[in-house]
Amino acid sequence: MYYVSNEKGITLVELLAAIALTGIIGIISFRLLTGMFSANILAENDISLKKEANIILTSIREKAQAEEVRLRIPEEESLLVNEEDVLLDDTIIITDFRVKNSGDKEKKVLFPAKGSPSFTSPVKETLELSMTITTKQEPSSYEISTVIPGIEDPDRSYSIEIPDEGDDDPGSGGDDEDAPTDPSAYEIFSTQEEFETLGPERIKGWVEGHPDSNNGYRLAGNTILDARFQRNYQGPNTFEENFWAKYANMNLNNHNVTIKESMYVNHESIWNNSNTVKAGGNALFREDVTIRTRSSFDAFNTYFQGKVSVPNSGSIDTRGSIRVDGETLLRSQAKVKTNGYFFANGKVNATNNTNMIEAAEDIYLNSGGSLNGASIESGGAMNLKGGFTLQNNASLISGGAMNGSGSMSLRSNSTIHAEGDIDLEGSFVVDGAIISEGDISIFGSVSGRGTICAAGDISIRGSQTNKIKIKDHRNNFNSCK
Repeated sequence: MYYVSNEKGITLVELLAAIALTGIIGIISFRLLTGMFSANILAENDISLKKEANIILTSIREKAQAEEVRLRIPEEESLLVNEEDVLLDDTIIITDFRVKNSGDKEKKVLFPAKGSPSFTSPVKETLELSMTITTKQEPSSYEISTVIPGIEDPDRSYSIEIPDEGDDDPGSGGDDEDAPTDPSAYEIFSTQEEFETLGPERIKGWVEGHPDSNNGYRLAGNTILDARFQRNYQGPNTFEENFWAKYANMNLNNHNVTIKESMYVNHESIWNNSNTVKAGGNALFREDVTIRTRSSFDAFNTYFQGKVSVPNSGSIDTRGSIRVDGETLLRSQAKVKTNGYFFANGKVNATNNTNMIEAAEDIYLNSGGSLNGASIESGGAMNLKGGFTLQNNASLISGGAMNGSGSMSLRSNSTIHAEGDIDLEGSFVVDGAIISEGDISIFGSVSGRGTICAAGDISIRGSQTNKIKIKDHRNNFNSCK
């Protein structure tokens, strides 16, 4: 009997086919599993986004019913409602934010946006918000929107601010050189260069408007005083943030103006008849300013780029420093007072009695001037350039040292007095008195019939007439007082 047998086994072709079939089955199984896993992740993301959206909407609605609502987005990971972050999930970011009220035709894009746009809406207007939030990983987006009904309350408003990327503080400009802001309005400037940082262009979110009976003479937001504002308009006005008189309409007559933050005026401004203007922050005047007839001005650091005239009982009283590039003119009981430094790059002329310039810190008078029955007094040092004429009991008084270059004339009992040393260079006519609680050094000629007194030493390097009385620590200094 014969048996037929096959001992070859599985061929190579059969083996490869089996491996390929197993691989295909594995790939299909893997794709099914990963697809199910991804679907679960997306579902979880959607649930997380919807949950976060509900939290955000609920927070905004609840606050809108009870108080003024202010929204800020300092970064894509935060949404602040009245400074409380309502974007609680740190795996979610904001990728789009839009807003409009019932008076707008279309929504304004606030994020992402260039610069630092802002949006303010009266509460009587219905406010519409829309935003898109996205998960950081395994990206999934969800768009939400809400409507906040208008409320009849003229004292409340909505405010939304979106700062530039890298800002540490909303509206501050951060490190972005294209969006600078004014320096702090509550730090006293001690150099002239600091004033050059002031400017309305450094503040974002300006809106044109003017106070009238419809808004109770009160405007919120950063306001450009628009062309509808009447010249010589009378009445009390309040500006809740920054103020910019961009056009030629800042002439005042019997006004009471309160500006909560900084103010800027682009054109010549004349204030007549008992005006009161007070700014909580800094002030910049780019043209001449006249503050007369019992008008008063109060601000922090103040930069006058043109001439300043303060006649007829006008007054300037600042809590910071003052810089004046044009002439400073005081007449008839005018006063200029600063709690910081005073820089005058133009001439200073003060006529008639009782006029005064007073600074708590140093004074720099860089172009000379004349005083007639008036006085200039510094709490710190006094620096003089360009020459001065003092007459009729006029005085320059320094709480520290006094340094000067340029000719000087002291007539009719006029006085220079310094708590520190006095160093002067030029020619001097002294019919009044030069008095120092330290030393006096004069580089130049001295003539006249007056007195030079020092608690220390007196050095005159130049000619002098024998009619000048010299009194120092060796020669009856106390009789000068």
